[in-house]
Parts: sequence; structure tokens; C-alpha cells
Amino acid sequence: MIDEPNKPVFGGKGMSKEERRATHERWCDKGRASSFPKPGTKEYEMYEQGNQCGGCAFYIALTSDLGFDWGVCANSKSPHDGMAVFEHFTCVHHEQRHSPENDLHDGARETA
Repeated sequence: MIDEPNKPVFGGKGMSKEERRATHERWCDKGRASSFPKPGTKEYEMYEQGNQCGGCAFYIALTSDLGFDWGVCANSKSPHDGMAVFEHFTCVHHEQRHSPENDLHDGARETA
């Protein structure tokens, strides 16, 4: 995961593998302290059911190998809006991402 090269979007140097690994670890440490849901809460129930940020319609994955685990929340209803979130976090404002397969099962896609 952290071994992939980091290609800057707008040119420049980019982060080294060691800097990206340190970022991942630092963000994980912060997340363990504050963002994982507490047992008995609505968030914990959602987390246990698999309704996690990585599957949310408002999750925007980061570029580089950090994007395998990290993204930004873009849900204006969420307290995490505009923040880096771990793909396995959750919140009560989670909205499942829709896929073409879901549309087929829901009958929402028209056939030609």
C-alpha cells in the first residue's frame, strides 16, 4: 500500500514513502482516539452492519496509495464534512453509494 510511488497532481516533489507511512500512522492514531464509534451508539450499529465511510456516496478517496485507506467526507450533514476520514469510519449521516448493479436490482435502470 505505502510502497506505491506518489505522483503529485500539480507537479513538485510529492511525499516520500516514509512521509506517507508516517501520515497514515499519525491519522490512524488520531482516529483511534476520537473517530471510531463507541459500543451502544447508532454509529457503532452502522459500523457493525458495514455502513462505513469507504462505501458512502460522499466519500472522496485521496490520490496516491493513501487513497486505499483515506478519503475526504463531502457530506454537508456530517460532522466530518471536509475532513480526512478512514475508510472504516462511519457516522449517522452515511448514505450508501449506488452502483449500476444496485440500479439493476432496484429496477431503476431502463432497458433499451
